[in-house]
This record gives sequence, structure tokens and C-alpha cells, in this order.
Amino acid sequence: MTERRRGRPGGSALALLVVAGVACVPSPGGAQVAELGERCLQVGTLGGPTACQGAAVATRLAQAGVGLSLAGGNAFQGAASTLGRRFGASPRVAFAGRVGVTRFPVLDRFGGNTGSSSADWALAPSFQGQVTVGVLDGFSPGPTVGGLLSLDLLANAGIALLPGGQGFQGNVASWGYGARVGIIRESFTLPGITLSATRRHGGDVDQGAGGLARVHFDDVVTTSLRMVVGKELMFGGILAGAGWDRYASDGEIRYVGPVLQVPPDATPLNGFDSSRLLFFGSWSRTFLVMQISTEFGWARGFDSETPLFQTVDEGAGSFFGTFSLRLTI
Repeated sequence: MTERRRGRPGGSALALLVVAGVACVPSPGGAQVAELGERCLQVGTLGGPTACQGAAVATRLAQAGVGLSLAGGNAFQGAASTLGRRFGASPRVAFAGRVGVTRFPVLDRFGGNTGSSSADWALAPSFQGQVTVGVLDGFSPGPTVGGLLSLDLLANAGIALLPGGQGFQGNVASWGYGARVGIIRESFTLPGITLSATRRHGGDVDQGAGGLARVHFDDVVTTSLRMVVGKELMFGGILAGAGWDRYASDGEIRYVGPVLQVPPDATPLNGFDSSRLLFFGSWSRTFLVMQISTEFGWARGFDSETPLFQTVDEGAGSFFGTFSLRLTI
């Protein structure tokens, strides 16, 4: 077996700092739903939930659902180790295609009281293509321990098909980039452990129909951190992972009906963001340079900051599953 060349630790450490910088973007605030709810109640109708309060809840659910549909679980499906390099200075490259589906709660119709609101579950298929390049091989502190601070870079593009029956107006495309840093490369005795950070930029989203308001937000930016641990066994490769997502976008609540005492036209949602944890697992099977893999995961819901608005369970989690095919050369 050809011995891998050891990457320079200094370059890998710099790459690790870059990965941290991609993800650690300050959040503009975590209580925007509650703040909008207070504003709505001050100018609202009959002291109950108003159109813009419902739209604030709907925005957070839709924003998170769209972001999860585009991000999924593992940044590099079916593997817990970085690609590394092949022979000397020759990088290893992987091309992958992914088909997925995400189930998440939505508030698809919202008005001036709970009786004119409608909660539902959305089912969003998604498709994504990705290219991953092994940049650094890392170094080996011991005979059976390798890949420390190895590095992969990746780029992807995809689309999520948003269901019109739940008030969405059209689909959303995305493009993204990121990096994976190896902690330990998988060996005969050790599992692979990898950290990753990615960012995806989505297009405009409009949601809400049949009520007094609808929400619009643009450039849904999903920042994702992931940690995965996996091992190849006789029946295939298995891995488990955990992650954190932050969803952020600008937008506005657009009023489409006679909303009593609510400012006309629109209420801005600038810098609207939310974050949550998720967990996932996958199984894969490798055939020479080809691999197939399946993945299933769950993302936690949100704490309710608008207790008067009980038509949707904000604490309900979201579920996702994917199937991918990958060619590595």
C-alpha cells in the first residue's frame, strides 16, 4: 500500500480557523418572534393573535423548513472520513447526487384570530449535486492514527420543491460551499471522525394563502456545523452525526386583506433568524469507486414565544431522509 504524504500542520490549522469563521457569524437576535408578537398585540384586534403575529410564527417555521430541505444532514453523505489525496500531489475528487425529502410544520393560513388560521405539515422533495476535493492529507501522530487536520473543500447546488398546498408560491434553488476537517481518518482499528462547516444561499420564498397576510423572505442563508463518526463494517458503512443549523434572511410581512389597526402594506423582517440542533444516521455500500447511501434525521422544534398562538405546535420537530450516489476518482 502506498504511504500517504503528510500534510503540513500549519496549513491545516489555518484551514480550521477558516472553517470556524464561516460558521461563527453573530446572530442579530433570538427573540424576534416575541418582539413582533408584542408589537402586534399593541396594535392588534380584540387583544388576541393578529395577522402579523401569525406571520412571524409562519416565517420561522417556513424559513427553518426550507433551510433544512436544502442542507440535510452530513455534508458529505455516506462517509465519516475526509477524501485526502491519492498519490503525492494528486487530489482525490468526488461527484455526488442527492435526492431527499423533508417533513416540517407550517402555518399556511393566518388571520386576525385562531379560527382563521390553519396549521399543517409540509413535505418538500429536494435535489442536489456536489463536488468535493481533497486538499490536505493531514498527518499521522501514530502508526494506526492518520488524517489529523486533513481538509476537503466542497461546492454544491440544489433545489427544493415547496408544496403549493401549504401556501408556498414556487420552488427555491440554492448554491453553497464549505469545508470538512478530519479529526481521525478511518482505519482497521479506529472509526473516522470529521467536523464540517457549510453555508447555503437560497432564493426568494413566498408563503401564506387564504388569510389576511403572507410572508416573503429572500436569500435564505443556512449555516451548518456537523460532526460525524463512522466505520465500515461487513454489511456496509454506518455513521452517526449531530449538527447545528442557523437560518437567516431578510423579508417582510405583506398584508393582503383589511387588517384592523395593523399598519398597511408591509412590516419588515430584516435580519430574521433562528437556530436549532439536529441528529442523523446513515448506511452506505461501496462498490470500487461508486457508493450508494441512505440517511435519516430529525431536527428539534422551537420554543414557543407566542403562547396565545396555539394553532401550530412550534415545538414539533422536522424529519428528513435522503438517498445519494457518489463517484470518487
